[in-house]
Amino acid sequence: MRSALQSTAAPSAQGLLERISDDTRSMIFEIATQYRAVFLDEHDSQHDTGLSILHDWIVQGVENYVSTVETALKDIKDGAGLATVLQQSMYCGQSLGRVGADFRPLLAPLFENAVERIYASSLEVALHRFRAMTSDYNWPNKGNSTQVKETRRRVEANVDQHSPPVEILEHSPLAVFTNGLLAAHNELRFCCPLSLERVT
Repeated sequence: MRSALQSTAAPSAQGLLERISDDTRSMIFEIATQYRAVFLDEHDSQHDTGLSILHDWIVQGVENYVSTVETALKDIKDGAGLATVLQQSMYCGQSLGRVGADFRPLLAPLFENAVERIYASSLEVALHRFRAMTSDYNWPNKGNSTQVKETRRRVEANVDQHSPPVEILEHSPLAVFTNGLLAAHNELRFCCPLSLERVT
């Protein structure tokens, strides 16, 4: 099984994890089912020994899978891709629950860390751009010109109550920074664990 998984090739970390999740699920389930059917007999004196061998093999397979997930998650940079991998991984764990190998609790901290990393990275990008733009930006006085008032009136007519204040548009660094914050929070909407409450 290890050689089969190691030979799995994919153009991206997301594709790799999707393939490995499918392969791990099918291999472990099929081999465990066949092993029980062929080698395990409840009336056999070696029944407990056979179960121990099967248990050890499944544990090793799960450990290899979880280790691969932990490593590959570092290369996933967006919330949508992470959510797709999470769905595949959870389905793999749920399916293997039928042979007593539901490992989903082991995945939770890995994906929590990945979500936090993606969110923090997006915030850092927004802050970096804001610092770069404000380093030589001349903050104007509050706009009172006819052009500014007209622009504000048109924008206010087309926004809802949840949109950022239109005054931000008068200062390009604030507008870019706001877009960066919104982008960071948009990444969270795909996959947002409750544990991130301590971060946000």
